[in-house]
Amino acid sequence: EGGAGGDGELPPPLELEHVIGYAGTTSQSAQAHPTEDDAMVYHVSSLVVLASKSDPHAQRLLRGHTNDVTCLAISADGEYVASGQQCARGERSGEAHVFVWSHRDAKPIYRLVGLRSRALALAFSRDNRFLCASDDERRLCVWDLQNGQLANASRQEQPVSCLAWGPIIAHENTRGAARPASYTLCVGAGARVSELELRFNVRSMQFEIESTPMAMPSNGLKREYNTAMYADGDAHLLVGTRAGELCVYATARSTPASKDGGGVFRACVPISSAGAGGVMALAQDGRAVWAGCGDGKVKLLRGADQGWEMVAEATLGAAVVALSLSAGRTALLAGTADGTLHELDAHTLRARPLYTAHTAEVVGAAFGTSSSEVVATAAADGTVRVWDLSTYAHTFHAARTSRVPTCVHIGADDAPSGLSGLLLSGWADGAVYCHDPAAGSLLWTIEPAHAGPVTAVCLSEVAILTAGEDARLRAWSLGGRRCEQEYSEHTKGISALVVDVQDASVAHTTGRDQLVVSLDLAKKKRIAYHSIREGQLTALCQRAHGECELLTGTHDGAIHVWDVDELGPVGMLREPAGQRLTCLSLSPSGKYLAVCTEQLCMLQVWDIASSDARASAGPVAVGQAHSEALLSAKWSPDEKQLVSTGKDGIVAVWNWFGQ
Repeated sequence: EGGAGGDGELPPPLELEHVIGYAGTTSQSAQAHPTEDDAMVYHVSSLVVLASKSDPHAQRLLRGHTNDVTCLAISADGEYVASGQQCARGERSGEAHVFVWSHRDAKPIYRLVGLRSRALALAFSRDNRFLCASDDERRLCVWDLQNGQLANASRQEQPVSCLAWGPIIAHENTRGAARPASYTLCVGAGARVSELELRFNVRSMQFEIESTPMAMPSNGLKREYNTAMYADGDAHLLVGTRAGELCVYATARSTPASKDGGGVFRACVPISSAGAGGVMALAQDGRAVWAGCGDGKVKLLRGADQGWEMVAEATLGAAVVALSLSAGRTALLAGTADGTLHELDAHTLRARPLYTAHTAEVVGAAFGTSSSEVVATAAADGTVRVWDLSTYAHTFHAARTSRVPTCVHIGADDAPSGLSGLLLSGWADGAVYCHDPAAGSLLWTIEPAHAGPVTAVCLSEVAILTAGEDARLRAWSLGGRRCEQEYSEHTKGISALVVDVQDASVAHTTGRDQLVVSLDLAKKKRIAYHSIREGQLTALCQRAHGECELLTGTHDGAIHVWDVDELGPVGMLREPAGQRLTCLSLSPSGKYLAVCTEQLCMLQVWDIASSDARASAGPVAVGQAHSEALLSAKWSPDEKQLVSTGKDGIVAVWNWFGQ
């Protein structure tokens, strides 16, 4: 057994070139930069992404969160970005960290503590003096960004789902002493909207918060709230409800105060259908207000107080969860729940897609054998996509209603019967689909290929091979797609399948039954049979040179090396931390092994050319971008890049320059 990293130090990091992903889940998940017209900020997984609308390669990643980012804010001058997260898995304190970043330097300034479980909403005060955030355990925290210290913490009656800073109120000097300004803050918590005043008590030398609820109509108005903002020179507060309305409140400074001293309800404007999520995001410029709705519509309204009219409307592909106005005030950035970022003309609402991504775990990836700029992915959001890595745009996608893909394969250049470059995908309902990505068409299907999920699909020179959770390996004719051979050597689901690198009529499989089986399709018989005593075999690949050994990964971090002519393993490598291995992938030259791990969410690159793959080896580089287990990794044909996918829904593109 061999390994590396016994001293606890990680190998050098892999260079992360690009991340394809967007978490279209919250009203703060994507925002246009307020002073740079081409810039935008969004989050995915545990990353905050600083991106350009026009240049897909101009991407900077802010890394530091230990779990998924759940909310985002950018200061009014664009200097600072704040992001809150869900508490890290296994962290006893339950701390949900909040980071404050420099947008210009792309570096962290503060890591703020005080929230628990999951951060819900974030907002900077107008002068960048304070940052306010809430969590799903009813906490409301305000930090002083002059020193990063917690200025005030309170518990609300319900979790605060939306918040917005209002005007800063200057106070006249009394007795020659300067009085600190107070800050106004609106919060929506449960069915209540309140205005808070943050002020400094010179006697106690502490910041205090006083809350005043908005007065509701006498006939009652019970709503839950998604988003809020001040409008009309702070005379009114606009709040989007989950019932699909825009509620308008007059603030206490613009109208006679209620008996509690707060603002009063003025109007309830129906905008969106109830049940779809309601009004999920708002943007405004003067008397123009844009509303992003759960039914996929963006609406432009004009008006104030109780007088409103709808001017324009556009329909996007899914719920509009984020909406913000660009610095030039001529365009809107909209994020939708299907993982797409759109740019809309602020007047006509004509939309064009800027960016798209998967929205659920990405279960597999595949390159062809010629182009290093074309990669295919399959995800649990029900889509199979082909990406152009020169632009990071998807060039093809296929989806089936209420069906989930489980694996993907691109036909090699030397594939027979016109299958070169075609996209094969296996699905959870047992079907296999073949598409022509260039033509954007479906060519044929095998339904069903298996009685249960298809776990692997690939091409050999003699057949289309499929493996499934039903523990069957099937060989289908290249022309008519008839099942010509079936093998039931496994007793549990097959987890991996490869075609032999030297003999295309030989296939190797491994399964959850601790078996490695080699089959000769030409002779229609098993030629080798290997097993481990205990554990689970989770990954499989084959060396392309030398003895062409098989490498299998296990649930406890062991990599067994098998020779077809030997009964037992001829060598074993060990992942230093003993993590579950989810995928093994050999580089085209055979020098490097990509190893995907589950617990620490690492992509590791091992140098196995310096050994004979039977002696000591270990990671020479480590990539950390995923917040959940990696599920696959594939090398580009030119061996200059790696693509990894994971349960967190991102597709990460890594540069590889050799050890």
